[in-house]
Amino acid sequence: MSEWLRVLAYVFLTLFLGTLLKELGFKGSRLIFILGAVSLVGAAVICFGKIISLLPGVGEEGRRYVVAMLKIIGVGYAFGICSDICSELGETSLGNAVCLFGRIEIITLSVPFIKMIVEKGIEMI
Repeated sequence: MSEWLRVLAYVFLTLFLGTLLKELGFKGSRLIFILGAVSLVGAAVICFGKIISLLPGVGEEGRRYVVAMLKIIGVGYAFGICSDICSELGETSLGNAVCLFGRIEIITLSVPFIKMIVEKGIEMI
C-alpha cells in the first residue's frame, strides 16, 4: 500500500475512534485526536527528511531553488493552519487576514522564480 493511502487510512481510523469514544462519553477522546495529529506531524517530518536527503544530487543552483520551494510550501501550510485555528475559534475575519497575509508572503517568496522564468523567456526570443 502506498504511503499516502496509509496516512489517509490512519486519519480516518483516528477520526472514527475519536468520534466513537466521544459519542460514548469518554472524556479522553480529545487525547485520541491530539495523539493522531502529533503522530502525523512526526510522519511529515520523516517524509521531509527524505526530501532533504535528495538535495545533494541537484547541484548548488538547483538546491537553492528546492530550498526556496520548500520554504514556500512551509509558509503556505503554517499560514493555512493558523488561519484555520482562527476560524475555528470564531475569529473568521482574523483568519481571513492571516490567509491574505500568507498569500502575499508566498508571492514575495516566489518573485525569484518569476524573475527567472521571465529572463529565460526573453532569452528564448
